[in-house]
Amino acid sequence: MKKPSLYIFMKMSFVSLKRHPIRSGLALLGIVIGIASMIVTMALGEGTNERLKKEILAMGENWIYIIPGNFVGRKEVKTTKEDYNLQFEDYLALKSLLSDIHTITPSVEENEVVKYEGNQVLAEIKGLNSSIFAIEPRKIKIGVPFTSHHDKAALPVAVLGSETAKILFKHENPIGKTVTIDKYPFLVVGVFTQAPKRINAHKNPDVDVVVPFTSVWKKLIQPGLNNSLQHIIIKPVHGKNSTQLVSTARKLLRFRHQISDGSPDDFSIWDLQAMMEAAHKGTQVLNYFLLIAASVSLIVGGIGIMNVMLVSMTERRKEIGIKMAIGATSGQILAQFLIESVLLCFTGGVVGILIGLGGAFLIGSFSEFDWALKEKPLVIAFGTTVIVGLFFGFYPAYKASKLNPIEALQSS
Repeated sequence: MKKPSLYIFMKMSFVSLKRHPIRSGLALLGIVIGIASMIVTMALGEGTNERLKKEILAMGENWIYIIPGNFVGRKEVKTTKEDYNLQFEDYLALKSLLSDIHTITPSVEENEVVKYEGNQVLAEIKGLNSSIFAIEPRKIKIGVPFTSHHDKAALPVAVLGSETAKILFKHENPIGKTVTIDKYPFLVVGVFTQAPKRINAHKNPDVDVVVPFTSVWKKLIQPGLNNSLQHIIIKPVHGKNSTQLVSTARKLLRFRHQISDGSPDDFSIWDLQAMMEAAHKGTQVLNYFLLIAASVSLIVGGIGIMNVMLVSMTERRKEIGIKMAIGATSGQILAQFLIESVLLCFTGGVVGILIGLGGAFLIGSFSEFDWALKEKPLVIAFGTTVIVGLFFGFYPAYKASKLNPIEALQSS
């Protein structure tokens, strides 16, 4: 007997499956549900990971925030705001004693009404050093950033958030114009591009004004807190481990604040890089659990495939006997049944992938869940269908290949 080609095997498999469309369809159902569940899980998991990454990057890539008050530890620090506020001297100590720092800036913030010729907006006034522009996620859209010269001289210049500029100036070019913050005039030297969007943000990050730290520190902050900071922002040197930097900063601040061993910090340190890594690991663990749940459907589907192939083998005993009688080998019978099983699973996999992509799209469209899908999950899904087909189709195929031709021909 001439050795059949793969095309002939696939054609025979397709004809065989087509004889019983309802039975084949029911066998496909478990595979379809399993693969669709896997695709939805991977898509939503990847989307969640990308969303968390964007959220954290919107706050600043690899930034380390030091803020007053213990918001990280479980123990409550019973102190007044004045007692545990970060001090400007803390910033100077960190700047002079810490290594592996790319950028460090003190930060003070006040919500103030900003006015320009009858237009006004309540904006967040951020006092920062000029070094912030080297790491700020936003770029300068028009104009220029202020410089260290403005920092040292405490000059009243400002860079406006995109929304702030739009509200105050409409379609007018704001560069070189003077806005009033509280009762003080500030010269506009630049305007930011739009900030990366943050989901569920309680305030619009584009409604802000960035001014030299020294100018806002001396003019706008509350009386009596002239030495206090809302934040100290640090960015490590690229490629350096932020964990060691955070540990050193914590030890230095505990020493400066005279905190005894065993007592909680009176400050909090947020390491955005560590937060991103923790969030990524968290979503991965969740994805693994969801994939295990989705795999149950695949196992059920695989068992259904095995049952269909066993029934098919029983019904086609005479056909198998005739093929063996005219020269078909056990290997060829094995190959035909395996190809039928893989073809059945592969068809279910394609349908499942399409349904999964549609489901992920619908969930993303009508809810707050984000979804994203890369090539790797699709390859995994296709590979899984082939493996399921081979694994659960092997026993029926093996059993068919071991039939006795004479007994098979005698079957009704």
